[in-house]
Amino acid sequence: ADYLAGLISGGSYYALIEIKTRDKTEQQDISAAVSASYGIFKGDVKAENKLKEVIKNKELTVKILQSGGSSDVLEVELDDMIQQAKEFPAVALQHPVPFLGV
Repeated sequence: ADYLAGLISGGSYYALIEIKTRDKTEQQDISAAVSASYGIFKGDVKAENKLKEVIKNKELTVKILQSGGSSDVLEVELDDMIQQAKEFPAVALQHPVPFLGV
């Protein structure tokens, strides 16, 4: 017989940003800006502005996979996605999904 003592719950939020470049130099510039952009989610305005500058006028696609949180529309614009990712921990706390049985 199995026994379930409790559930561990929460949420996950994954975003993939695909940026199309014309050459290796553009790719390297964007790669460096993206590497430095982890600070965006900690409120680093300088990193956010640098990322926005290097991807300006570039073709990009944003794809999101989320579990937990609300059933709001998942954003496909970069600025909206960044804001949604910043707010996700609080939203997932209010609307968690079970991840693991204990």
